[in-house]
Amino acid sequence: MGCLLSSNTGPGVQEAVLPTAPADGTSSASDWGQRDGVKPTWTQKVLCSGADKDIFAGTYQGKSVAICVSKSHGGGWRRIQNEIKVFKALGTHPNIITMHSSGLHEGSLYMVLEVVDPIGFDLDRLKNTYSFAGQTVPSSLMARIVLQLVSALGHMHNKNIIHMDLKTENVLVDGRHNAKLIDMGIAGAVGRRECLRAGYLAPELCEGIRPLSAKVDSWGLGVILHQVYQNQWKLLTNAGQVEMLPGRPATQRPMERPVRDAMFRLLEISPSRRWHLRELQDCEWLWESAVLESAALEAPEDWHKPAAGRDAARCVLRRCVSKLPMPDALAVHITA
Repeated sequence: MGCLLSSNTGPGVQEAVLPTAPADGTSSASDWGQRDGVKPTWTQKVLCSGADKDIFAGTYQGKSVAICVSKSHGGGWRRIQNEIKVFKALGTHPNIITMHSSGLHEGSLYMVLEVVDPIGFDLDRLKNTYSFAGQTVPSSLMARIVLQLVSALGHMHNKNIIHMDLKTENVLVDGRHNAKLIDMGIAGAVGRRECLRAGYLAPELCEGIRPLSAKVDSWGLGVILHQVYQNQWKLLTNAGQVEMLPGRPATQRPMERPVRDAMFRLLEISPSRRWHLRELQDCEWLWESAVLESAALEAPEDWHKPAAGRDAARCVLRRCVSKLPMPDALAVHITA
């Protein structure tokens, strides 16, 4: 039997125990959470595809769902197995994607996930929508999204679990400007030691020599802000030494001061100097945005679509006649 997280998971963690699938790929549906006997159905329509999993359109208990299927018994199997365990421990939260069920089909693990409309619209595509019009995501809209992510991460941290893989592609945004945190493939227990290396991951995660704290996710929120407003990110992680690439975190593109200040405090290399989520929640930018939003009767117009002024039109024309790649959001719109 395999347990959710390491044995040093501390109080408050709801451990979800799942069996390790046998090598021949056989297992009963009840082992994987289908105790009601209800199985999902899915079509061959692929909503999106990754290196270790495919996501299909499907139905479950009469509702439209997204079904995430592992591609092999290698990394894809292990990541989805970890996601299933984490989702079971987390339960439900309005800003975390909901897993309705899970199971085993023809040797592949799968998860039945809620559908977020519009399908496949993540924070990266939201950023591209504004970027294509020569604008940036309004700070008030970004504040709403960050506050929702703080709530989602707070829920995870209360269960003694850290996400560890925060980036714009792992935040879905629905038509009402609500964020949904996805991809628990490398999520794990607070206090564990882990060594994973990528240019956006927290320095202490890349070093792999100290117990990980919730501030790993503070770093992740800083990376998201840097991706949205500076469109770049990179750490140097060679030979076990982790340091900031020269000139980063960049501020070459204009940012509102409160947003920039929050980003800098989240991107402190040293966890001891880095903001905790509570400090982010209480900062000038998020506090003022929360007050203004609570007083507003409806979302500002620029939340719904970027303003198409003369400068934006020139920007569109320049992109169309140049060799610059089209943003994902526009490509999706054209091919829909």
